[in-house]
Amino acid sequence: MSDPTPRTPTTPGRATDLAGRFLNSGGLAVAIGAASIAGITAVVTNSLGKRRPFGNIIPGPLIFPQDLETYGISLSFQFAKYERRSIYKQPFERRLGQIRLPVPRQIVDRLGMEWGEASNESLVGAAIESTLHEAKYGTGTLSSMGEIAADGAAGLTALGARETLNKANIPGLTLDTALQPLGFAVNPFLTVLFKQPKFKTHEFSWTLAAKNPEEATTINAIVQSFRYHMLPDRARGSGGTLLNYPDMVHIRFFNNDSFLYRFKPCVVQSVSVDYAPEGPSFFKGSSNVPSQVRLSISLLEIEYWLKDSFEEEMGTGTISGGGSI
Repeated sequence: MSDPTPRTPTTPGRATDLAGRFLNSGGLAVAIGAASIAGITAVVTNSLGKRRPFGNIIPGPLIFPQDLETYGISLSFQFAKYERRSIYKQPFERRLGQIRLPVPRQIVDRLGMEWGEASNESLVGAAIESTLHEAKYGTGTLSSMGEIAADGAAGLTALGARETLNKANIPGLTLDTALQPLGFAVNPFLTVLFKQPKFKTHEFSWTLAAKNPEEATTINAIVQSFRYHMLPDRARGSGGTLLNYPDMVHIRFFNNDSFLYRFKPCVVQSVSVDYAPEGPSFFKGSSNVPSQVRLSISLLEIEYWLKDSFEEEMGTGTISGGGSI
């Protein structure tokens, strides 16, 4: 059975009014919380629902040069907006526009992990060192335990000496400086530790030379498209206090990437344009239309690679001439 009472939509203004009513009744904390949550929810929903269509700003798809289809392989950039109408609905991607360009002169795939160094205290380090040595050159359990005990005692002695010097508080006197005249140094027992994967970055650069003013117009639209999609915009109705995230871009080699590499979803970090890569050059009789530009873009993947994602993206099988993946 439907509710006959009409419901008033929640807006930032109405949320503030509700907060004022609660305030008069003494509910200060509840009022502020209700106004904040309802107001921000209304602002975000209003912003997502009233964005201007991308097609009204920059047309697409954009392909350069005009005979790109004859190249056999190209690089495709598909822009998308991550959206969620409300917290009660599933997120989705809204496809915005596409750019296709020739493969740049350099296509380097860099995959890195972050490692770091850590130092153990003398007691812990000596025990670990002795255990690892026994595992590699084992001479028996009793001998191993005896070596660990002896190394542990030496580690305790070193710790005691360091503590004694620290309490003495003599300027410039440390365990290292005390051992230096004897020709000894404290073993830092360094260990390499895995920290985390790194997000991949990509750098692409093209020198785009137009054959005619029409192609120059396409180049200009491509440049403006990259610039547009890398920028955030103000959330409507927020008074400038909230910004919408910039657009994502899906990249792939078109139409075959079997022997190249693949990309996770990216964001555009920077766009650089040189309008005179080999000196100023403009089409005769035009309104300062450059005949060529050098376009450079930097991209950051927003998901990192793991073994399972690598297998999912690249597939499994045997590489010709050797190992399998």
